[in-house]
Amino acid sequence: MRAGRKSTLLFPSVGRHTVAGPVSPPAGQVLFGSGTLPDAPSRCSVNTAVRPTPARQKPPLTGNKPSAKQVQQAVLALLADRGTGTACPSEVARALVPDGWRAMMEPVRAAAASLQRRGKIDVYQHGRPVHLDDARGPVRLRAADVKDVDHRRAPQRYRIGRGEEGVLTVQPYKGELLPLWRFATPTEAKASARALWKKFLEYGRVGDFVGMDMARKYLQMGFTRSRRYANHVGGRKYLAGTRTELPRATDAQKAESAEIFRTYWQRALKHRRYLLLRRRHETT
Repeated sequence: MRAGRKSTLLFPSVGRHTVAGPVSPPAGQVLFGSGTLPDAPSRCSVNTAVRPTPARQKPPLTGNKPSAKQVQQAVLALLADRGTGTACPSEVARALVPDGWRAMMEPVRAAAASLQRRGKIDVYQHGRPVHLDDARGPVRLRAADVKDVDHRRAPQRYRIGRGEEGVLTVQPYKGELLPLWRFATPTEAKASARALWKKFLEYGRVGDFVGMDMARKYLQMGFTRSRRYANHVGGRKYLAGTRTELPRATDAQKAESAEIFRTYWQRALKHRRYLLLRRRHETT
């Protein structure tokens, strides 16, 4: 290479440089690819300062912003598909604008509040009904007409949901099972658990999965409610309007009731007929 002539060379870890005069490659590298790899990652000799990480911002909406009517339609469509199950507003936002869903959270909550005022949907927070206009923090949404559906005739509308979800709304099973549910004393809890277990088996014999799952939920609710009353006087776990847990207490009778229900609940979860019907329901 002639002195004083500019040349352009490529080094694997340095990039493209224009130099003047004779040059030599960085340590551990060769000019013409003999197979030698860099000893360690190298940096350019300029602008090596670490750039600060920018503050996290909500991603902007891409494309046209959905109208209020479109957002309401999206909420109703998702809840219709969810059946007896609930949905988080963020699920609607993600369905509308996957890449900029955070910016859609306020419009989705506003649409849900409007639908609630019109009686189209119900809103829950920590499992209890709330008015979305007054609620702060995470909520769950559910179609209001689910209470009017006969799920024995329309089992496809039923969604298993989380825990005891739908236990006080799914008809006609609520009317059949709620009168059997008692946990005030171990004697009442034992009679209640046996009666619910009997209904669980009856539903299974006729292939009624929704009935079996609802009976399972009442057994589970017998355990959770008894346990709550065993740990907290009056069954109130949190200070009103807060998530501050109240002091714990010990109620031996309620604790015994909880164990009675827990035994039957766990039996239901492992019941072969229940598991078979559950798989069929989830795949149809």
